[in-house]
Amino acid sequence: MRPRINFTKKNETVKRKNRVHWSNHKYEISTKRMRNKANVKRLQEQKCSHGALTDLKIDDVFAYLSINENTNDEHADDFDNTDLDIDFDFDNEYFADADNKDVTDDDENENEEDSEEDEDIESDLSEKQVKFGKEFFNMESSSIPIRDYDDLCNNESNNPNKCTDSYCSYSTNTLVAPHTFMIMNIQQQIQQVLRSINQNDLHLPETRCRASEESMNDIQDGNVYRNILYSLKNERQPNFISLTCNIDGVAVYTSSEQSMWTFTACINELKRTIRFSMENIIVLAISVGRKKPSRVIMQKMLSPIVLRLKELQKPKLYQVSVNSYEMLRVYLIGISNDKPANSLVQNQPEPNALYGCSKCEIAGYTTAAKIHATPTTSKKITTTYVRIFPTPANDRPQMRSNARWHEISHALQNGHQFICCDKKIHSYGYLGECEFTNLAFVDRGISFMCDTLHTIYHGAFKRLLKLWIESSKKQPWSISSFLPLITIDLANIRYPSTTTRAPRNLSKCFKLKANESRVLLLIGYPIFKKYLPEVYYNHLKMLAFGITIGESRNISSKNLNDMELLLSSFVDNFPYHERYIVQNIHSVKHFAKTVNDFGPLFNYSTFNYESVIGMVPSRFYFS
Repeated sequence: MRPRINFTKKNETVKRKNRVHWSNHKYEISTKRMRNKANVKRLQEQKCSHGALTDLKIDDVFAYLSINENTNDEHADDFDNTDLDIDFDFDNEYFADADNKDVTDDDENENEEDSEEDEDIESDLSEKQVKFGKEFFNMESSSIPIRDYDDLCNNESNNPNKCTDSYCSYSTNTLVAPHTFMIMNIQQQIQQVLRSINQNDLHLPETRCRASEESMNDIQDGNVYRNILYSLKNERQPNFISLTCNIDGVAVYTSSEQSMWTFTACINELKRTIRFSMENIIVLAISVGRKKPSRVIMQKMLSPIVLRLKELQKPKLYQVSVNSYEMLRVYLIGISNDKPANSLVQNQPEPNALYGCSKCEIAGYTTAAKIHATPTTSKKITTTYVRIFPTPANDRPQMRSNARWHEISHALQNGHQFICCDKKIHSYGYLGECEFTNLAFVDRGISFMCDTLHTIYHGAFKRLLKLWIESSKKQPWSISSFLPLITIDLANIRYPSTTTRAPRNLSKCFKLKANESRVLLLIGYPIFKKYLPEVYYNHLKMLAFGITIGESRNISSKNLNDMELLLSSFVDNFPYHERYIVQNIHSVKHFAKTVNDFGPLFNYSTFNYESVIGMVPSRFYFS
């Protein structure tokens, strides 16, 4: 039975914020709204013939994002223009009431802070980024294949406003509009990027497998890339380019449950200085919905992307720069996401679930959130529990892989049951197929990279900061009484000239940006020597030294071994209470393996995709 939906946020709070933005941007919004209505009307007038959309005029500057594709996608069903009822009425959407999830009340101070952040969204973007966004979202009358997936029954809908499955309750009483999913032309984008660059900016792999090198500088020096070289050495056309993918979701605008999910990728063979430039990013697809997509819907959205990528694994002729042509294969080799996105893409439980680790099959267990908490049966007082993942030094959990998934799946199909210590049936966190594993070089464990932004700088290191600052002063690791002195020490540090953000006051540690946390951990860690007891300071140095090695531009085999030893010791010899070994702390142990597979961490960190992820929803917001 579907639970009842409670609306706990006051409607006036939402509407007040939206009216402030409307008053500031009403002329731009009105103009854009009228243009969108005209575009949609013109699109609806186009006739479908033989199940394919008629080619329409598109912006020449960004044509490669909207070319009508001729694919063998068996799911690309014919649809009737009468079902293409896209509603761009901004009043109905923008001044919408609270959505179907619980929305908490915000006080006026928080509303003002949110408004300031919204105004900074576009100002933080460079002129080049804004131009890119305008070109992307002004593809007038484009023929992007659009699909809609209902959130209740997970089926594809022919109507963007409601489910068209007569057996689904959302077909008559729509509480949540279907997810709108737009698939881009991947091959055209790759061709556009290769044609526009200088030939010297593309470093194609060697045709023979390289011997083990003394140091790693890029993804091409990792084990995964070398294995691809080895597997293609006897092919007639062995040249290829590889992609690293990022999938992430963000709110379209403040106080909205409507989220946009971007599926983007970069070409690893491009020179590092231009690899993540806005014009060289490949947009695989975009999804917009009233809530986070389910795992079933995510796999259905990945399916057409995988079909296109599988087609690109065959040799195809590409123009490289002006007068050069190459027969190239295209392979997706890695996925760099935050943990919640990984759980959707890998088709696994949430990170804090029993088997929530994306890299291994360690079983967590629950414990009281407060160290000295005792179970209570009082109706007014409840005990809060958290899931922790302590790892004994000599215990090495089974790593995730395609082979392991097939083994578990085969056992379940034959009626075998896996039962954990609390008598619950489980499947080691494998909830079903992962569409990406249908590609040639994507593995269910190895291909999902460890990310420094969310796991280290916003994860493990912030966990330590919280322990030091918010714990009781009776705890030996508490430094709350030294915060004024630490602030002075931070101000006296001479940071590198490339530092974009110097760390702020540690009393606001949870408001630190990822770049601030990065600088504080890698450069500012010595200031804690005067304030932390030796055992906790030495423990901090394990994390700082290990991640410094992983972020280095050149990593030797000896340094890699040191990194693995440091980060493993950081987790195994955690000097704080076991209750604090949460998923982010446990995941630190997997970073050395990711570096061994893909090279230095900065080459695939989600830091690189933040400008793209920020540009897409901000452009959507200000449209």
